[in-house]
Amino acid sequence: LLFPFMVALSLIAKKDKDQTHVILSFSRSKWFYWIYYPILKRLFGIRYTIIIHGGGLTKWRFKAPFKWFFRNANHVIGISERIQSEYQSRTGVDVKFMPPLIPFLLSDLSKSDARKKFDIDNQASVILQVGSLKKLKHPETIIQALAELSGNKGISPNTMLLFAGDGPQRPELEEMVENLGISNQVRFLGNIDRQEIKDVYKLADYYVIASDFEGTPLSMLEAMANNIPVFASNAPGINTVIEHNNNGLLFTIGNGKELATQLKKVVNSTDLAIGLTSAATKILQERYDHKKMLKQYKAMWKL
Repeated sequence: LLFPFMVALSLIAKKDKDQTHVILSFSRSKWFYWIYYPILKRLFGIRYTIIIHGGGLTKWRFKAPFKWFFRNANHVIGISERIQSEYQSRTGVDVKFMPPLIPFLLSDLSKSDARKKFDIDNQASVILQVGSLKKLKHPETIIQALAELSGNKGISPNTMLLFAGDGPQRPELEEMVENLGISNQVRFLGNIDRQEIKDVYKLADYYVIASDFEGTPLSMLEAMANNIPVFASNAPGINTVIEHNNNGLLFTIGNGKELATQLKKVVNSTDLAIGLTSAATKILQERYDHKKMLKQYKAMWKL
């Protein structure tokens, strides 16, 4: 409770208050966490920019303090189109859509060398998820899809699923894999260093994201940058990027059988895979370019 008050005091103590510009990562904290900033702007000319990373999109119990906070901001940024639309509607201010992009790294290794590095069979069809293992991400849906594809039902007896990331759901997922009898087809790589994750993308054939919702799904965008066909849940924040049958394939949240069906489509059609990755490259260049994002920030803050 004292933290916002302490921040306010430290800003008041600054000698160059009129030159100060505070960047605020907005969350669903109570209104009194944010009310200091419009007061400081009015009294001392301290400017601030709000960057909305989600905040759960929960409704406000007390609307007036939040609206005052937003209307006094110099700039308001939403990291996804869904967030932009929601907060523009509820505050009446101009919210700029600017995804929090990073430079997407590409591997220098060949596909076979990348697989050798992580001890993956060169003949395997590899499905990849990058991200934390938690309920929100629904990694169990991807395991269900793999079980559907296994044996005489599937596309290949040596189809593999890789999880690059860790989290609280991992023990449950390991037990699930064991019970389904597909332990030899699933690998949990744990957390991968940023400098190595590009090699994991390089060895993969398909990328799956099964989340309930996302802000801006950076791992998915990075998979698209690495020319991997994307299979994604039809969820808010994802379906604003992925257009079904254009730059990826969508499936119903939590539906492993539907995901398995979509995977079979791409495996059985090289032309479809090429079409998906080609359209994905185009949308990345148009809307999710890191350098363009930096130019927007520089122009906005007159740097």
